[in-house]
Amino acid sequence: MNITPENIKNLLDSLFVSEYDNLIYEFNVILRQNDEGKTGIGVDVIMNKDMYDKYEVSYDIEGQIESQVRKILKYISPSFVMVDFYVIED
Repeated sequence: MNITPENIKNLLDSLFVSEYDNLIYEFNVILRQNDEGKTGIGVDVIMNKDMYDKYEVSYDIEGQIESQVRKILKYISPSFVMVDFYVIED
């Protein structure tokens, strides 16, 4: 599989399973390189503010999402994975 942001985004869109309706708005994927020239993957998780406020009170939403993203991406074997979270209003 050719590692491109589009391919990784499609992989996340098809394999990521969310228990929380309408929480994740989208994944933005960026290929990154560290100082040693190794390629890694940056994933920005864009979440819906209303749903985030509803679930974050009782659950570690970000931890659960990051864990699942890392499990999906381990099959690609990137040098590193960075997962960042953003909350937007509709």
